[in-house]
Amino acid sequence: MIRVFLVRHAQSESNLAGLMGRSDGYPLSSKGVKQATLLGKHFSHMKLTFDVVFASPAVRAQETARIASNGLLNENVSIQTVVDLSEIHRGDLDGQHFSAMKKYEPTSKTMTDPTFKAPGKDAESYEDVQKRMITWWDETIVPLTKTKVTDRDFNIGVFSHGVAVRCLLAKLLKIPLDVFMFNLENTSFTEFRFKNDERFIFHANDTSHLYNPDLIDIKDQIVNAS
Repeated sequence: MIRVFLVRHAQSESNLAGLMGRSDGYPLSSKGVKQATLLGKHFSHMKLTFDVVFASPAVRAQETARIASNGLLNENVSIQTVVDLSEIHRGDLDGQHFSAMKKYEPTSKTMTDPTFKAPGKDAESYEDVQKRMITWWDETIVPLTKTKVTDRDFNIGVFSHGVAVRCLLAKLLKIPLDVFMFNLENTSFTEFRFKNDERFIFHANDTSHLYNPDLIDIKDQIVNAS
């Protein structure tokens, strides 16, 4: 069976500051490091090892992938950096606080309109993000789902971002972008399983690892943050 895990990165310093867009240089917060560590423990409890791992170039995604897959990479497997897994680019608003979007309301439903683009070079709409994400999926993941493994599962880890993963999931689940607006939590993962040319979804937006008493020291409990 082929198993694909779509993961949103752990909490970053940019999340704490309320910054939008790519903000690629921000590392994980101390809480984010704990979240990523718990995710790795959860994967270990699931007895997962990864045959392929992809991650956005953003520091927060790279750190999440490295921590969560530590000790779980099969022989000769390394984290592959994929630009197409990047977060939405907000143009001139990239790296600014979310409150900067308010100037465009109510003329545009900035957080729900699939066609809205912030001003500035390289700005993307949700539709743009969805197009690059599904193109990457079709060109990279779909061929990997044809991998022939007879004695075990073939596991693929994909570490990306909230908007990017949500746009991809909306396409895969055939749900309109302006309807599919639920929040993906930090270190949440959604698992797809492929068998005999059929695709099944498991563990949608799963954050159970953040609350599992078997994984968390009682004096060091954490809760998830967006």
